[in-house]
Amino acid sequence: MLRERYEVVVILEGTIESTGQSIQARSSYIGTEILWGHRFDQVVSFRKETGEYLVNYSKFNATNEVQTPLCSARDFYEYQRILSEATKSPSFVNPPDNSTTTSSSIREGYQRSISSPDGRISVTKGTEPTAETPLLTEPPTSSTDC
Repeated sequence: MLRERYEVVVILEGTIESTGQSIQARSSYIGTEILWGHRFDQVVSFRKETGEYLVNYSKFNATNEVQTPLCSARDFYEYQRILSEATKSPSFVNPPDNSTTTSSSIREGYQRSISSPDGRISVTKGTEPTAETPLLTEPPTSSTDC
């Protein structure tokens, strides 16, 4: 998504409470205007003492950076599933830290490749290997890398 050309169109519809009149706000955003891995600050708060909602408009465009994977949700889920299956395998050696580890084999029916140069997850399914299939794994640098 970071390299793609796209536009997101947002339509907000509502009703003005005091008049009952409908209102619609529309806007569109191109990829360069979207901050990946950011979340808007909270602008609405509630005071229990007075029963009022307060809106802090000074925070309206404020964002905070949050840990977000750079891959799609589908790729991230597949990556997590593969790691989960691999760690259940008795022949898989868990890395003690963030070092590179070579395992003896994976016997879950996968023959090769957990990732590719473009960052997408690539898994070749096959039959049970007749010989041990070596696997070189590099743990992610953080929990959100794919």
